[in-house]
Amino acid sequence: MENASDSEHFEDLNRLLTSANMQDDRTLVLSLGAYLEEALGRTLVAYLRDGNQTRELVNRHLNSLAGRITAAYALRLLSDQQYKNLWALKNVRNAFAHDWRDLTIDSPNIRAELGQLCMDGESPRVC
Repeated sequence: MENASDSEHFEDLNRLLTSANMQDDRTLVLSLGAYLEEALGRTLVAYLRDGNQTRELVNRHLNSLAGRITAAYALRLLSDQQYKNLWALKNVRNAFAHDWRDLTIDSPNIRAELGQLCMDGESPRVC
């Protein structure tokens, strides 16, 4: 059964996807990275003990995409393949965030990272 929080998450995702085709590559990648970081933070908060300590842990100490991916994997909330996919997406996000030069989704280093994505039996590539 879907609760109000689930509904809010789907609304956020729908808003992101609706705006995706109006964004350039850098804005799209950074927006998706921010969404993934937030979604992983919410997942960790939902999984861990309810309280101020959990919110402090996630918001202060696990405040990066890398930290949240690692924590979710360590807690067995992610499969091996999901971990690898998220790590590749983090690398793409970092390339766009830390390189001021013209990058696009078609840049060789970005294509190489995206080429590592596997969907466990679905497109873009079966692993």
